[in-house]
Amino acid sequence: MRHPEWQFQKTAYVFLSKSLPPGSENQSNDTSHHASRAARMGDSARGIKAAWPDMVCVVAGFPEIYIELKAGRGDTSDSQESRGARLQALGRHWFVAWTLEDIERELTRIGVPLAARTGTLIDLSHKPKAKKTAVRRPLGDKPSRRA
Repeated sequence: MRHPEWQFQKTAYVFLSKSLPPGSENQSNDTSHHASRAARMGDSARGIKAAWPDMVCVVAGFPEIYIELKAGRGDTSDSQESRGARLQALGRHWFVAWTLEDIERELTRIGVPLAARTGTLIDLSHKPKAKKTAVRRPLGDKPSRRA
């Protein structure tokens, strides 16, 4: 089963892709839930930092916008709060969101012109279209090549 925060991250990515002004970029980051200590150490060696925000948005005319996503009743850790304070000290936007409405409200507060709102987006799924599968016939129903 997938972690609830991953599902929220996926939905937030789709919302931001449809809502940010044309030409904007957004990126999801995953710095948690690794299977082993060795995987975490490998990430660290490559410069992947713990407590890095889950998403970053780049919008023309705005400093980078970092979003820490929390599913359910989750709360930020001290290291996440510290990372957010450092990003804000560098002149970047940083906030925590528990819902898409939190994201929309904060982006609106800082003045980002949104192309779509949570109330107007109907399908936030990011599912690929279903593949058409061939109808399988029982083995005995195959036409022979000689026919």
